[in-house]
Amino acid sequence: MLQGTTERITVRSDPKEVTATLSDGQTKVTPFAITIPRNRDVQFHFSKAGYQSVDITDPSQVEGGYLVIDYLLLIFPIFVDEGSGAYFEHQRSDVYIHLEPISERPRGEETQK
Repeated sequence: MLQGTTERITVRSDPKEVTATLSDGQTKVTPFAITIPRNRDVQFHFSKAGYQSVDITDPSQVEGGYLVIDYLLLIFPIFVDEGSGAYFEHQRSDVYIHLEPISERPRGEETQK
């Protein structure tokens, strides 16, 4: 009732213009912002040619502070917030990812002098 059922997440990267594939199938290029339901986990797969790919999950969890406020305001808000997903929040509202470059030569290979 107090914070809505969606949440905005900003995604940035180093290097810039990394392709991000989201768990719902969307493909975006960093930097970008998305609005997603508070009660759903979101997974990101980051990739760019010449860099190692990275996968991360931004889990949705019950936000304790709003649960306390709902109890103080009586029981009605609890049913509304639980049913709508407003109890939840993502652990990251700002996602920053760093991709490591792929090495030019295989590990352990030394140059000859």
